[in-house]
Amino acid sequence: MQLEFTFPSSRRRASDGTHWLIAVPCPVCSGPMWCRPSQIGKRKACSYRCRGALFAGAGNPAWRPIAERFWSKVEKTDDCWLWTSVRNRFGYGHLQTAPSLNHGKTYVYAHRFSWELHYGPIPAGLFVCHRCDTPACVRPDHLFLATNAENTADRVQKQRGINGVAQTGAKLDDDAVRAIRRLHASGVSQGVLAQQFGVRYMTIQRVVRRESWKHVS
Repeated sequence: MQLEFTFPSSRRRASDGTHWLIAVPCPVCSGPMWCRPSQIGKRKACSYRCRGALFAGAGNPAWRPIAERFWSKVEKTDDCWLWTSVRNRFGYGHLQTAPSLNHGKTYVYAHRFSWELHYGPIPAGLFVCHRCDTPACVRPDHLFLATNAENTADRVQKQRGINGVAQTGAKLDDDAVRAIRRLHASGVSQGVLAQQFGVRYMTIQRVVRRESWKHVS
């Protein structure tokens, strides 16, 4: 394949000096896109900014409509419709809405997208909750809208979000948590505290940062 170059210098050494880079036009900004010979025809854009603009472009076959991508990640069972792609640590599905321009990604919760897909926009201040108590479920008739207070009351009624020693298998109690925070404040390391109380380092870290046992003052 014969390539034509219009840039002042169509070839240069890589910064480590081990190979040559060749300049080809970026399909978005038309600026030089420096590639190894093996990357020519494979690299999509010269930068994350141009790559984001490319994949967010209307009609780009590499960026399918969001509803189409949503349904491709849903597994329908006799009960719940389960999200099979990315989930957070609480089990809620994430759906990518568009590539951002700073190498990150923009996500929406899959169950919230399902609600809007079937019923329309979610009123401000309302949460999309699960009747089935399955965070990965996106089945519309398993979802309902609630205020923050109603969501909290529903969680308490169903005994979700149980705190402290009420949790099955809890290795700490309120007194131990207070002791951990007091000892850490006095200079004892989290590693030593993990050994002393027989729990993982991350458990101590979450206690010290008050990410867990928040109800213990």
